[in-house]
Amino acid sequence: MRPRGCGCFSTLVILVLLLVICVGLGWFVGVPRLRDNVANSIEHGIGTEVAGQFAGLDVPAGEYTVDLDAIARQLHGQVANGGIEGITLRGDGRRLYLTVPSRGSEAVYSGVPEVVGGKLVMTDMTSSSNVLGFVIPPDRLGEAIEVGVNTFFEQQGLSITGIQVGTDTLTVQTQPA
Repeated sequence: MRPRGCGCFSTLVILVLLLVICVGLGWFVGVPRLRDNVANSIEHGIGTEVAGQFAGLDVPAGEYTVDLDAIARQLHGQVANGGIEGITLRGDGRRLYLTVPSRGSEAVYSGVPEVVGGKLVMTDMTSSSNVLGFVIPPDRLGEAIEVGVNTFFEQQGLSITGIQVGTDTLTVQTQPA
């Protein structure tokens, strides 16, 4: 005869194991998927807005000024869920700052845009929020910005030769690739 309570203990062990499996799946499958989805939205939002600002233009080599407010509005439209109240994108002459307010607090990502090998490269990427920085690591956000801008200019047959950060603009100098 089995001692009383043995079935309850076995059930408890099974429930704990199932809980550990679910948490593991969420950690190793859910978080990377969330990161990819947000990064893809940012890449698409930036690429769409940059292309939209120059739509219908024959885009020869030269200087192009990108409106940071328009990019911020496009990004907000791409990721507007989960309590995100608005996104701002500003510059200070050297760094770009992407501010994401959510549920009464805000996270600020920042990075320095540079030109390397004819492409935009975001360097020194940081996040003011450990939580949001974990969900969307600063380097992954930098990569998404790079893809959004570089893809547009590559499709035009241009390489980037210089970048100037303004308060509400990003000016990109290009030459034929």
